[in-house]
Amino acid sequence: MPGLGQGGRERALVEAVRIRPDRRGDGLGAELMRRAVERARGRGCGPVQLTSDKRRGTPGEKSGLSPLA
Repeated sequence: MPGLGQGGRERALVEAVRIRPDRRGDGLGAELMRRAVERARGRGCGPVQLTSDKRRGTPGEKSGLSPLA
């Protein structure tokens, strides 16, 4: 989706990432995010935005993403 910042560069949006409880903690979510960011960059996107439920923690931080205020 186009953004107003960064010179109008496209923004990638990642939503509803879910990892089964028995697979949590083994790096699967981080790997999914790494691949999503890689794909977004390959398409010329600037920012990559991950939406998440705060009750579930901060999944993007393990992948190098920073929370927005």
